[in-house]
Amino acid sequence: MTTGALEYAFGVRYYVYWFMEALCIIAVDVFVLISGYFMVESKFKAKNVFKTAISGVWIYSFIFSILAMKIGGGSAHSTIELIRTIFPILTKKFWFVNSYVLLYVLSPFLNKLIYSLSKKHFTILIGYLVLIFSIRTTLLPVSWSQDPTGGMGISLFILLYFIAAWLRTYYCSNGKKYRWLIGYFMLAICLLMSKMLIIKVGAGENLSSKFYGYSSPVTIVEAICLFIFFLNLQPMRKRRGNIVNYIAKHSFSVYIIHFSMMSVLFTKVFHVQNWINNIGTGILAILISSIVIYVVCTIIDVFKCSIFDKVGKGIEQWKIKQIYLAFCEKWDLLVNDL
Repeated sequence: MTTGALEYAFGVRYYVYWFMEALCIIAVDVFVLISGYFMVESKFKAKNVFKTAISGVWIYSFIFSILAMKIGGGSAHSTIELIRTIFPILTKKFWFVNSYVLLYVLSPFLNKLIYSLSKKHFTILIGYLVLIFSIRTTLLPVSWSQDPTGGMGISLFILLYFIAAWLRTYYCSNGKKYRWLIGYFMLAICLLMSKMLIIKVGAGENLSSKFYGYSSPVTIVEAICLFIFFLNLQPMRKRRGNIVNYIAKHSFSVYIIHFSMMSVLFTKVFHVQNWINNIGTGILAILISSIVIYVVCTIIDVFKCSIFDKVGKGIEQWKIKQIYLAFCEKWDLLVNDL
């Protein structure tokens, strides 16, 4: 929760905000679970790769990173940051984007593997991956490990993809949704207790967040609990479902926009650090600022999509557009015919 609360809070407030972090840390894992749940039965579309990399990342990275540098007053690292802004994919400015796009490109091959395995062998494979890329990397996070990124790499994304595919293929809803919701909150409490215990034994602040990583087994199971809770909910009415889907499809852009301005958004725009001394106002400030950010970023993305739709229609007959469409079509045929 990079809102300023964790950096400025002390005493009881410190643990209250870390409990909020424990509830929210699963956002990345849940997003990948949702993606895997649908991608395992979807066709690969090359257009989505370019759409994500250009209109979904590059444009927002350039505009809002420049804006963040202006608000922040610049720094000694502005030149380096400017290079990362111009080449966000190549410089891994957004680690999530790099891993997510790679996961999407690999998805047809992952699906081929999934459908070739029996339930028993697929379950064993997931068990191996959990042991290697979750349990071992959390307890032994050495630099030469298979995934030294702390869950910010493709290995965790593939693991979550497989878990989501297993749930899509073999899990049957039993209607007992609240046990999964209770599990989600209990595991969040376990994360907080792990931090308190590690600090208690004097292991230091850095080690105290060991189990808060994206690849932590506690975080993964917590994400699965929340994900299965929603799987057990009754389907929404069509109108309400359309509204949720409309809002949700802009979530990726919300992430890019707010992450581009993360260095100044909560501290220099919303000044969250001024409100966190009181737990009540601190929580309220975090919630309000988060909601405002999501709404504003969604409006920006809706406006951008409208412009791109008009531009796309305007260049329909351009030669470069025809080359682009032909390339995407050949790529689609190549990987979807595995």
